[in-house]
Amino acid sequence: MSQVGTGVTVLALPLVAAVNLGATPFQVGLLAAAETAPLLVLGLLAGVWADRVRRKPLMVAADLGRAALLLLIPLAWWQGWLGFPLLVGVMVAAGSLSVLFDIASQSYTATLLRGEQLLRGNSLLHTSYSVGEVLGPGLAGALIALVRAPAALAIDAASFLLSGLLLATIRAPEPRPADGPRRPLRADLLEGVRVVAATPELRALGLSTGVWNLFDNARLAMLVLFMTRDLGLGAATVGIVYSVSSVGWLLGTLLPAPAARRLGLGRAILAGAAATAPGGVLIALAGGPPLQAATMV
Repeated sequence: MSQVGTGVTVLALPLVAAVNLGATPFQVGLLAAAETAPLLVLGLLAGVWADRVRRKPLMVAADLGRAALLLLIPLAWWQGWLGFPLLVGVMVAAGSLSVLFDIASQSYTATLLRGEQLLRGNSLLHTSYSVGEVLGPGLAGALIALVRAPAALAIDAASFLLSGLLLATIRAPEPRPADGPRRPLRADLLEGVRVVAATPELRALGLSTGVWNLFDNARLAMLVLFMTRDLGLGAATVGIVYSVSSVGWLLGTLLPAPAARRLGLGRAILAGAAATAPGGVLIALAGGPPLQAATMV
């Protein structure tokens, strides 16, 4: 449910900046960075903290906090004091809560599922995320055409609220954090860095994921400006383009288990990363709306 709302925000937020506030390309890029920068700053600290508390209450609190933050944008728009600094501030705070949620959810899933169940469970979770990414932008395009972009963000706030309420209904027992004296946060942080640095597989995964996220977020930050200003597409059409592009995500979530069995996990990860490159090249060559929609898949 929250992923449907997030799909709305992926389209609505840059449109708020570009259309309602007349943001420059630099500002749109800064807005994208404000959402993802907390992962770089808080990632290690959030991992240590998630190991010291129960994960489910942390996830519920993060969902409710994100709902409250996103509601500030349509409220500010209705009251006439929406500005770019508020957008950046909301994104930094919401991004920080997203870091806590994402790290806690990965650990929490591992406490609920084991072995083959964990691989299948993660695949099903990503399938649900992809369904949200398919439905969200299309819904966003229709909503923005009807009620404008700031109001559409209220949908995302409602989805986070519903997500938190649904998580609160999980009744599976969660192990208590270890009792007794704890080491300083700094010691646990350094231990995590040492483990990743000393493990070739983890080190390679960390570096490759970091490089991927850097350039993929740069691409996403400029994509809305490219479609609205260079190609002249309206909000509804942009929503359809995003929905079409998300079909690839949905299909990809069906492949991890069979690909891992046939190729092995390492080769499957490498093949998946390599298969994404041609799409990025085709986007750069897009010459008009039909080709743009086709090449974003």
